[in-house]
This record gives sequence, C-alpha cells and structure tokens, in this order.
Amino acid sequence: MLAHPGVIIAGLHGWVIGGGLEMLLSCDLRIAATDTRIMLPELKVGLFFSNGSTKLLQIIVGQGRAKELMFLGKEINAEQAFNIGLVAEICKPEGLNRILKRIANTILQNSHIGVRIAKKLLNENLDKDMEGVLDSEMLALMETGQSKEGKRRIGQFLKNH
Repeated sequence: MLAHPGVIIAGLHGWVIGGGLEMLLSCDLRIAATDTRIMLPELKVGLFFSNGSTKLLQIIVGQGRAKELMFLGKEINAEQAFNIGLVAEICKPEGLNRILKRIANTILQNSHIGVRIAKKLLNENLDKDMEGVLDSEMLALMETGQSKEGKRRIGQFLKNH
C-alpha cells in the first residue's frame, strides 16, 4: 500500500481493532465516522503488532501517543483519533461515503504526476537527510515542470491569473 502510486483513502466506521488499524496506517488519508472505535489490543491478548505499525503509528501520531495506544491497548473514539492526528476528518456515519468521494475528487483535480511523486517522496524522504530531500525534490520539480501535463497546467494558471 505504501508503494502503490495512487492515493489510498480509508473510511473508518464502527470498530477498528488490531490488524485492521495496523493496515489503515499504510493508507494516505483516514476519515472516521463519529461511531468509530479504535483499539490495539495485541499486547493484552498475547500477540504482537504487524504491517510496520511500530514505525508508522509513531510517524502519524508521535512516539508518546503510539506508546500509549500500544502499551495500554485502550479504546479511543473518532474525536480522540482526530485530536492526535490519526484521522484527518470526522463525519456522521451517513455522510462518510459523500466525504470520501469529495476528497477523492479533490485529489483527482491535482496533477496526476505531481500526486504520484508527492506520495513517493513523502514516504521515501522520511529516512533521508535534508540534502537528499532537496535532491529528490529538485528532480521531481524538473519532471513535473517538463511534463506535458505540467506545461498545460502552468499555462492554464497563468491565463487565469
């Protein structure tokens, strides 16, 4: 999922427990319905975490919150998940599909090349030093700016402004 070139948007609704949450950590955006309940009970039941969650969770919510969620295995609701940055937005359960479609359509309006490269670099640049990040971004800027799509979009922007 991390290597997939498209943006993966997850809609959370009801219980999201253990491996279900671990899988969602690889999604690019997470939107939760107000009835969402999240829990990582692995340590309580004698199991361990998977899907890279010991890295991904602390990247998303910070090390302190990740430790709290993993060590305590406590349940959190959608509002708490939003407050710690685990989900990007909260909505009523009946509006979840509408919100997911709105977000997907907003992303589809962006440069497809740019979105693909942004996702790739957001994932890759976590482990690079600043010089490596700047090098990656310069190559991406050249690729997007020289693409047919990039030239068309720049022309449209200049025409409209």
